[in-house]
Amino acid sequence: MKKYQILVFVLFLFLIFIGCSEDSDKNMEQSEESISLSTNIKNSSVFYDLDSKTETILPDLIIEKISSGFASYPIFKIYKDKIGETTIKIVRTDKIDLSEIGVDNLNSYSMIYDTLTGKDWYNYNPQTHTLSPKPNVYLLLNSQGNFVKFKVKNYSSSGELTFVFAIKYSDSTNFSKIDSLKIPLPSSYSYFSFQKGILNEIKDWDLKFAIIKIQTPIGLMNYPGIILNSTKGVSAAFKDNVDYNNLNPSDYEGSLRYDSDTSYVIGTNCFKYDENSHKLSPYDNRVFIVKSTERKIYKIRMKSYYNSLGKSGYISFEYK
Repeated sequence: MKKYQILVFVLFLFLIFIGCSEDSDKNMEQSEESISLSTNIKNSSVFYDLDSKTETILPDLIIEKISSGFASYPIFKIYKDKIGETTIKIVRTDKIDLSEIGVDNLNSYSMIYDTLTGKDWYNYNPQTHTLSPKPNVYLLLNSQGNFVKFKVKNYSSSGELTFVFAIKYSDSTNFSKIDSLKIPLPSSYSYFSFQKGILNEIKDWDLKFAIIKIQTPIGLMNYPGIILNSTKGVSAAFKDNVDYNNLNPSDYEGSLRYDSDTSYVIGTNCFKYDENSHKLSPYDNRVFIVKSTERKIYKIRMKSYYNSLGKSGYISFEYK
């Protein structure tokens, strides 16, 4: 009799556990986030992590500490991961002043994917065993799709680098005013973004909101679009004529695909263009299904391409 009572009690606890788990799953499925991106994608690409519900900042450079028999000193490398459809690119030019590089001669430089460009930024004095910056200006296509011209202005005895730089944002016709930033010698390495400064860590991202150039009968046109972090396993699909509220994204897991180097699963299929109003608006009853880097499956629908003041480039969306 006692064994029977214990068995009933254990079964009772198991049923409670199952019931709580089912309730928890239902609550997760009904959790909804409404997001308005803080950055205008016509200015800079935006990386978004669905799981942490945050915009993610990616570095342009990795500052690495090198130790020798005489001292420790920094070198810099470009961030090596793919950032959607492309990579960060760099070139060390023969120019010695930032003013020598402008929008009129940007296309004359052939930037390449090169993680070793910043390993010899210095001249070495064998008598004093000291380093001094080379005068050359670097040109960089950064993680957010903007051009950066920079040089190492100073190197201190404590191992601190001073960069001077200017940025040409995507929606600007010229470079910004020259700015400077000091980067201390890291304990091993640190991450750096010219647009955001020193970063504590690199976080994953799922979706890159960016301007995509597409060929039309009248030439190349800029359209807002979504690029997947396919290299980290993010896949997607979109379905038309479906009800967002009743759609179960897990039902479409078998149809999810990855971006390739020549085509996008979502791409510019986010918004439709109205020839009369010249406005962009979400497609009716179009739902996007995305599997994140954490292998969670979300359903997403676009809400607007405009902020509350009607300015374009500010994307808002919601997802569960």
